[in-house]
Amino acid sequence: MFTDLQNKLNTFHDLDHETKQSLLKEIHTRASSQKEVFQNYLSKVNYGSLSHRDIFYEAIWNYPQGWEDFFYTELSQLIIKAEGGSKDAIDSLSAMIYLTYLEDMNAEFYTKSVDFLTQKLRSKIPEVRENCAQAITDIHSEYEVELNTEQILELQKLLKDSAFKVRVNTYANLKDVNLIPKKFSISLIDKIRARLFGYSSLLK
Repeated sequence: MFTDLQNKLNTFHDLDHETKQSLLKEIHTRASSQKEVFQNYLSKVNYGSLSHRDIFYEAIWNYPQGWEDFFYTELSQLIIKAEGGSKDAIDSLSAMIYLTYLEDMNAEFYTKSVDFLTQKLRSKIPEVRENCAQAITDIHSEYEVELNTEQILELQKLLKDSAFKVRVNTYANLKDVNLIPKKFSISLIDKIRARLFGYSSLLK
């Protein structure tokens, strides 16, 4: 489906802005004209740094209306593969921004995504917990999606997560949306770790 674009896909990050935008528009046009074929094609594309999935996501992300089912399916598949231990999928979790940070989608997409992401806050994979918390707070703040008490409590539990990165990033995310519990404070050891590992800006 995209064989003739392979060279541009391989060198995408080296292309000038105009060429990138032209390529993304071409991908979107082809995908829109053959949605089922595109989704089947993408199902065979690997995750990871050598994959082009993020480029395809960005192409659809630019004009996302009508692609709600696609984005939700991709979001759930990515997380499930990461939870299954796929290192490439775990490394690709940062691409979740293309699957959740979407304007003008229908309300069901946002609420369904938040419900699913909340379930994954208890994942055994720290990177999954961290990225899901980020996605939930982004959807909440950017698209005015209200979180219920249970969802807020699940997020706040991550402030005491076993993984330092999950704790400190959740703290930053919840602070941005004023959801830090009133009596909560970052531990001294986490403040020291944050300074040592370059995360101190997140705690301000």
